[in-house]
Amino acid sequence: MIYFSDGSANQEINKGANAAKIFAYSLSTITNIAAAAFCILATIPLICSGNFLFAAVTIAGAAVTLSTAAYSIARIVQLSKEIHRANKLN
Repeated sequence: MIYFSDGSANQEINKGANAAKIFAYSLSTITNIAAAAFCILATIPLICSGNFLFAAVTIAGAAVTLSTAAYSIARIVQLSKEIHRANKLN
């Protein structure tokens, strides 16, 4: 929420700020899912060559990346609800 010096908040500015955040989180989500897919694909040659420890670490990295994507999706939902609530007020 963006507040002015007099303590008031402009709903239109806040909706625009939230829309920009949603765009940024969307790009982050797409990037994280692509990175996780790359990590999973990178495990194939590791498993074939017998490097199971490195494969396990790579899968763990993919899991962390997917959890970051899940957080981004949760933030998109939250910001969308804030925009929807602001639209109801107007």
